[in-house]
Parts: sequence; C-alpha cells; structure tokens
Amino acid sequence: MHIQYPKQIESCLKELNQKYEAVLVGGCVRDALLGRKIKDYDLATSATPEQVKDVFKRYTTFDSGIKHGTVTVVVDLQPVEITTYRIESGYSDSRHPDTIEYTTDLKKDCMRRDFTMNAICMRPDGDLVDYFDGQKDIENKLIRCVGDAKERFYEDALRIMRAIRFSATLGFEIEPETKAALFEERQNLRKISMERFIQEFLKIVVAENFDELLVEYLDVFSVMIPELKQLSEIPDVWSKIIEDLHNAPAVLTYRLALIFLHLSRFNADKIIPMHSASTFLMLAKRLRINNEITGTVARFIQNSQIELVADKVLVKKRLNQFGDSFFDYLGFRKAYDLHDDVYDKISKQVSDIIGRQECFSLKQLAINGSDLKQLGYSGTKISSTLNQCLLWVIEGQVDNNKYKILDKLNESKGRN
Repeated sequence: MHIQYPKQIESCLKELNQKYEAVLVGGCVRDALLGRKIKDYDLATSATPEQVKDVFKRYTTFDSGIKHGTVTVVVDLQPVEITTYRIESGYSDSRHPDTIEYTTDLKKDCMRRDFTMNAICMRPDGDLVDYFDGQKDIENKLIRCVGDAKERFYEDALRIMRAIRFSATLGFEIEPETKAALFEERQNLRKISMERFIQEFLKIVVAENFDELLVEYLDVFSVMIPELKQLSEIPDVWSKIIEDLHNAPAVLTYRLALIFLHLSRFNADKIIPMHSASTFLMLAKRLRINNEITGTVARFIQNSQIELVADKVLVKKRLNQFGDSFFDYLGFRKAYDLHDDVYDKISKQVSDIIGRQECFSLKQLAINGSDLKQLGYSGTKISSTLNQCLLWVIEGQVDNNKYKILDKLNESKGRN
C-alpha cells in the first residue's frame, strides 16, 4: 500500500531507517485503508529517544513527551513526533502506565495499542505489518480490542469512549467481547478527567445515529452524566428526547439543548420539569463544556417556550431579540417543536424582511441617540425611547423615516 505523506514524514522515515527501524502506525494507516483523509502521522521507531536525537542532531529537537518516549523533530519548520517502541505496565489511574520499558520489538509495541485497526503498521516501502488482523476487522467493519478487552479498558478507561466514538464516526460495530468488556469496565471512567470524557462525548453527540447510541450506551454515559439516567426514568420525557434527536440535524448545540432542556429537579416525591437555562449552566460547568457552546445551548433552552408563529410583526421582534443567531434558534425550534410548514413560512418571512431591508433592529432605525440628545433626552431615557420608536416601526405604526418618527414622538409627548 502507498500513502502520499508529507516530505517531512518521508525525510524522518528515511533518516531513521538508515540505522534503525521506523514505521507509520495508528490512525494514519487505518484512515489510508479506509480511504479517509489523514490528519496526523504517528511515527514509531526501534531507536531510543537519545538515539533519535542523535540521528537528528542537525535539526532542532524537543523532549515534548520524553517520559513516554516521544521526541519532536522540527523538519522544514514542521514538528514531527517520533516515539520509541515501548512496553507499558501498571495502570493505577486507569489512564497512564506506571512504568515504560523501551523495546526493539515492533510486535510488543503494537500489543499495547487499543484496537486492532489502530495497531497496523506500514514500512517506508508500503508493506503492512498487521499482527492482530486489523485489516480483516476493517473489512468487516468491526472495532476489536488488541488482546484482552477488559485489560485494555482497565489500562485506559478513555478507550471506552473512543470505542463508541469510532463506532459512531466510522459506522463500525463493536465486537461482542469488546462491547461486553466496555460495559463491565465503565465505572473506570470516573478515573479520567472530565475534559477528556466530554471531548469524546461531544463527538459522539453529532453522530448520525446518536439517538440509537444514547439508548444503547446510556449506562456508560451516565457514569459521568447521571442526569441522563434521571431523564431516562421519565418515560414521556425520554421518548420525546429520543424522537427529537432522531429528527434533528447533526448540530451539536441543537442536540445538547434537545436533551438538557428537559432537566428536572426533585421536589419531595415529585419530578417537576424545568426549562431552565440556569440548571443547564450548572451542568455545563461541571461537564467542562466550553463557554461558546454553553452560551448558545443555554439561550436555546431559556427561549424554548416563547411564542414563535408565522406573524411578520412577531418575526421582526424575534429577529431583534436574537440578531444573527436567529437562524440557529429557528433551526433548533424546528427540531424541537415547529411543524415544517410553520418553519417554512417563518423562513420565507425572514428572507423577505432581510431582502427588503425592513427595519427590525436599532442599528437600522432612522434615528439614533444623537437625534434624541438634540431634543433634550438624556441617560436611560435615550435607550428606552429608541426602543419605543423601534417598536412603533416594527408594528407598522410609523414608517422608518427620521422625520416621521420624530413627528410620532412629538405627538406622543403631546398626549402625555
């Protein structure tokens, strides 16, 4: 097999193989076999880190991951990570090895890897080294652990989430023994950082069949997000969530909002549904979801119950309320509760309003703060008056014309 890899990678392989052994391994080989775009290139070698630095003594090198046997070599301004073949043992934190031993045996290095499809190596001449039938598993669209699945998941609990994520993104099945071990070892997820867990979980959320995955792996996800288990125990709510997720596009913010707008709190023996952004904000903080995603989802949840109908005046008010994010909000509401015909009518109205440059925001209003200051307005009275004028324009009480708006203001003052 041939991979068209960058010249920096080719140069490193050539230099190392003059004296030692070096191969490509992991995701780059897997993705090449699948015909997918290669994002990263992992180089493994029989040379120790010190030997790697000696080979590349004419280059700049960094001990970027030296405790794990990784040296970074800068070739033509591009960093290339090179890792020594190693044997790992003792995983007291279910994430990192307690001890590492270097080896010149490629097979022993491959034995420590997570899944057979990620343990395939490629030599510089294109020959594949596949000790665990990873190619066969790729052909059969199976995710299988290298060796004993329980051991692999005990060693690094994040592999549990990676298995589900690979299944989601590649459309592969998880091999039965691997799946059974995944459930048996799921409590070890508590030992990994929330950041690493949520990074994998959010990738799973945008999978095409996330609704099915959420049902199938609920007991796994609930180890770190027990609120999911609580939601599943309310049949009407849970069926609504799964139905909405099935119909929703693969947009992360939509799907998170569709799940967590149903968050509930317990009051004595009653479960009281709350469409509460503050409830989600507390959860998002614990889950270490970034501020941008959190803010968007919270806004969707907070406004999930507001009126949204195909009325031009109301649509303008919503455009003023949401600004550029209105289309995202509209997409979320379609996934949650809008019928297609209502969504289509509102979308057309929005297009017409924007196309005709009709006024729905203060920046479009024909008067501004300076105009009001000249009339003697000051302080908070300026902003409140501008908003009143905008409301008149939106409701069609006056044209968006500076002099007509000022006349309307004078009339209003006269009546008061």
